[in-house]
Amino acid sequence: MITGPEVDITASNRPAEHEQRVRTVVAVVTNDHAGVVAGKQGEVERVDVERDPLFPDVDVGPVGVSLAANLDVGDLVVVTSVGEDRLDAGLSWCRHVRRLSRPRPIASNDATPRSFRSTRTLFAQGRRRTYDRRMTMAPDNLDNRLVLNHEYGERSFPHEEWRWLRANEPVHMTDAENVQPFWAITKHRHITEISSQPDVFSSAAGNIILFRKDQMDVIADESNPFNQMRVIISMDPPDHRTFRKVASGFFTPRGITRLDEIVTDTATLMMDRLAEHGDEPVDFVELVAQRHPLRVLCTILGVPEADEDRLLELTSQLFAFDDPDVGRPGEDRFAASAELGMEFFTMFNTIIEDRRANPRDDLASLLANATLENGEPMGLVETLGYYLIVFNAGHDTTRHSLSGAMAAFLDHPEEFARLKADPSLIKTAVEEIVRWTAPVNYMKRTALRDYQLDDTLIREGEAVAMFYGAANRDEEVFDDPDRFDVGRTPNRHLGFGWAEHYCLGAHLAKASIAALLEQMVERIDSIEPAGDRSVVSASFVHGYKHLPVRVHWSS
Repeated sequence: MITGPEVDITASNRPAEHEQRVRTVVAVVTNDHAGVVAGKQGEVERVDVERDPLFPDVDVGPVGVSLAANLDVGDLVVVTSVGEDRLDAGLSWCRHVRRLSRPRPIASNDATPRSFRSTRTLFAQGRRRTYDRRMTMAPDNLDNRLVLNHEYGERSFPHEEWRWLRANEPVHMTDAENVQPFWAITKHRHITEISSQPDVFSSAAGNIILFRKDQMDVIADESNPFNQMRVIISMDPPDHRTFRKVASGFFTPRGITRLDEIVTDTATLMMDRLAEHGDEPVDFVELVAQRHPLRVLCTILGVPEADEDRLLELTSQLFAFDDPDVGRPGEDRFAASAELGMEFFTMFNTIIEDRRANPRDDLASLLANATLENGEPMGLVETLGYYLIVFNAGHDTTRHSLSGAMAAFLDHPEEFARLKADPSLIKTAVEEIVRWTAPVNYMKRTALRDYQLDDTLIREGEAVAMFYGAANRDEEVFDDPDRFDVGRTPNRHLGFGWAEHYCLGAHLAKASIAALLEQMVERIDSIEPAGDRSVVSASFVHGYKHLPVRVHWSS
């Protein structure tokens, strides 16, 4: 097997007219001036290559590359050309050159499959540095760790596995237990590339969640009440844009200013309730993290306070279906799912009917009486779906961000002290909390046509899962990515997704987190752990189930 380090070289001077056509070939370096000194980004050096004998169907001439590094005669490289069909002199604009082995004879009958491994040239915060990760054996149980719910419940996020994948197989075909094979995407640039092309990678063509094979009958059954609710995160353009506009104005930074009082008052109430316990051990998840977004969302969605506890139970069951502590009970999983869906349906439909009869100035009324761009009223299935996604996605993501923030402060008390000393860092701290916690762990898409993603051909109909938690620790994007840093800037995290499906409620979530942080740094002196933590057995939306803490209050 051919192994060795890999070099990424990105040319910034590709002609604008060569935008879409991408072709990748394997070639061999043939000239001795290939070992050029790395220049500034955008400088071009000529690297002569010829076709690899194992891939005789492609002719390759000289290619222009920027920042070439340590290439010698006989090196086997992968050239990705953007522009012309034929890789000829003067026509190839090399986007990536990967050094696969060194040295390698130009003529060879070795047909061993190639294994792509990496030593990459990185750019982070304007500085050039090298991330050198020599090839190692894949972690045990790799594919199951990526997706199985019980693996997350036992060991939380698979950071070790993600780290290995980013360095060795950033586009990885999985073979997990009882799960249909899918491509696991772990690098930031790949996720943004996929997310920016909803015409290629569809949210509507398949489920956005990686269900087990034995769950598929339950999910697909048309009589399941969840199939009577159409959610915007499972739509593609133009439908997605049409229905997103219904509430997008409400969730803009200006739009959520009307909620400032609700958000601030709720954060104050949470701290008041926490303070009632003094320095006694408390479960931060139960007392604060899950209650803060619950109160805010119930207020704007018109859920009576008397129904809050029941709605909290339902949303916990939705995303933690396999968790033995919070999942919906019952041996008959279809019946359990149908019952859960019917409870959501009944609760939200009651609110819709009330807001249509008695509209108020809130999101519940806006959704219940929404009119689309064509003048038609929004259908019931879309209205119910809006309630479902706004509440469940909005609640659990903020809840897990808040509990993850507290856990991070427990593990990094110096960062909490830093935030107390300089509350102006709250804005950057919020972004770092979302990066660090990655409450929505992944999203699944389905390829509508064949697509070349760097060295990998993704076939029409194949699934990709974009792991935001992995991308948020990408060494190519973040300096010291495994360090929790409340002052981190820039912070190009993907905690709220990217492009078409960027989280609709991101600004409200950030406002809610910021309001609670303001209360914490003002009123809390220090915190310490008060028992064992536990996490939810769920791979899609993931976070803490219990987080015992002891709070020491400021005098």
